[in-house]
Amino acid sequence: MIEIGREALTDETAARLIALSALWVEENCSFGMVKNSRDDLREPLWTARDNGVIVGYLFGRFYRQERRISGITPGSECFEIDELYVLPEYRSQRIGGRLFAAMEADVGTRAAFLTLTTSTKDWRKMLRFYTENAGMTFHNAFFFKPTAPAPAKGAAAPGPKKLLLTAFDPFAGEALDDVVSCGANRG
Repeated sequence: MIEIGREALTDETAARLIALSALWVEENCSFGMVKNSRDDLREPLWTARDNGVIVGYLFGRFYRQERRISGITPGSECFEIDELYVLPEYRSQRIGGRLFAAMEADVGTRAAFLTLTTSTKDWRKMLRFYTENAGMTFHNAFFFKPTAPAPAKGAAAPGPKKLLLTAFDPFAGEALDDVVSCGANRG
C-alpha cells in the first residue's frame, strides 16, 4: 500500500531523493534535468512510500508574486512546485495526483495560488496531468528553435542576439515593449 505524507528533509530522505533524481535524468524525459544535490532539495516535501521506500516525491517553495501576470495580482502568496516525480513502475496509479492533492491540502490555507514551470519531452501527457487531474489552468508556453548550427568546437560563439519582445498587459490594456539581450551577457 502506498502511503502519501508530508515529511522533514532528513539526510536519509535527501539521499533517496538525489538517487531518484538521477533515475529521472536517465529517463531522458525532461529537457535540462540534472541530478539534484542536497542544496537543490527543500521543504515542504511530500513523499509516496511503498513499504517505507520512497517511490515518488513533490517539493516546492512559497513566494510572494511581485509582478502582475494574468490572473495573479502583485502581493499574492503563491506556492511553486519545484519537482514532482514518480518512478516509472509506479505511474498510472494516481500517485502523482495523490501527492498533488496532499500538497494542495497542506498549502491551500497559506497560498492563494499554486504555480508550476516545467519542461518535458511529452508535453501532451504533462498538460493532461496538470489540467485534467490537478485542476490547474494552462497559462502560457515557451517555444524555441535554433536558427543556426552550434559553433564548431573551439570556435568563438556569436555575440548576444537582440530580441524585441512585445507583451500585452491585459490589466493595463496596452502593449509593453522591451529589448532584451539573449545569452549570458545581458548588455
